[in-house]
Amino acid sequence: MSRTALYSIRIIEVDPEGQFVTASWNGNTPRKFREADVKKWLVNKPEPKGSSHGMPNY
Repeated sequence: MSRTALYSIRIIEVDPEGQFVTASWNGNTPRKFREADVKKWLVNKPEPKGSSHGMPNY
């Protein structure tokens, strides 16, 4: 079974040269993410496709 998780991401620092961002997701310790990782992030919350056990499925 495949599930998509939805987390809030807090951007802490952006490299002026565009090589990385320092971010924290779901309250975890901040870490550096490269451009390939950041490209996968969505800006807007997706619409749920349904629900399972009372939790929305994205």
